[in-house]
Amino acid sequence: MRVLFVKIGAIGDALMARGLPLALHRDHPGARLTWAAGRTIAPLVRGFEGVDEVVEVDDAALLGPSRLRALAELGRTALRLAGVYDQVLTGHGDGRYRLLSLATWARRRAAFAPGWARPGRFHGHEYPRLLGEGPYPSPELALPRLKGAPLSADVEGLLAGAGRALLLYPGGARNFLRDDRLRRWPLGHYARLASLAVARGWRVWIGGSAGDAWVRPAFVGMPFVDLVGRTGVAETLSLCARADAVCTHDSGPSHLAQAAGSRVLVLFGPTQPPAFLDPGSRAETLWGGETLPCRPCYDGRDYAPCAGPACMERTTPEAVLARLESW
Repeated sequence: MRVLFVKIGAIGDALMARGLPLALHRDHPGARLTWAAGRTIAPLVRGFEGVDEVVEVDDAALLGPSRLRALAELGRTALRLAGVYDQVLTGHGDGRYRLLSLATWARRRAAFAPGWARPGRFHGHEYPRLLGEGPYPSPELALPRLKGAPLSADVEGLLAGAGRALLLYPGGARNFLRDDRLRRWPLGHYARLASLAVARGWRVWIGGSAGDAWVRPAFVGMPFVDLVGRTGVAETLSLCARADAVCTHDSGPSHLAQAAGSRVLVLFGPTQPPAFLDPGSRAETLWGGETLPCRPCYDGRDYAPCAGPACMERTTPEAVLARLESW
């Protein structure tokens, strides 16, 4: 049995989807799964159990602002995926992703419709539904922890030292298509948390991709280890595993920390925690704005108009540190 799974990104979505290969091989021993993945997530997907082949897609071109580059990458990808499969599964609610497999012949095709996620249920339990058979979600289907890539000697040197390590990810919640700023805890709150944590004896590490360099000025004047832009997604798994605690909002790093088996505190506001927290992980949450009638406002595609977000602002640094100190 040959199956093609089209899931281009993002980081958190890919990590939650890693149960689909497990479900496929559980019910069809000997099946072969090809995963079409964006370059951003391809290093992760190659480490997923049950993935036999990864077809790497230039997601920067496909999802970027240039229509010409997007059409060229669409054509290249469609040709690379051309072949005969028993099933072609598209793990996106946006129907345009189905164009990637137009040159592929399949006995069965399945894709998520808009609004595919069932409210209040972990998204990782939804992906196996695409297979269209079997007891999904299966109670014994647990997402395995992932082992990250080795950290560079430079990063290892920065991490050396005594004391509890608190890893913060103040950026993120951004991809080629959109900037989900409403998911982010205010940067000033992160700076206040870092200051309070240092006073309590924590060693503060600030992580993020190269695109998160804008967070650095908020931490000037306090001792912290600057890891922004120093790790790729596979190395971030190892970094999260090294920290005593990770704190971030609903974003890619929150899913990486869960997959690494870290103690992670995820800060929520406009999105629902059960949908994005792996029940088998060590993640805990603080969900701000409980008295606001608009929370949660995210419908799977968009947010309610908001200048705040007030729900995120209402989770105080003091409350976050108190939770971390209780671990």
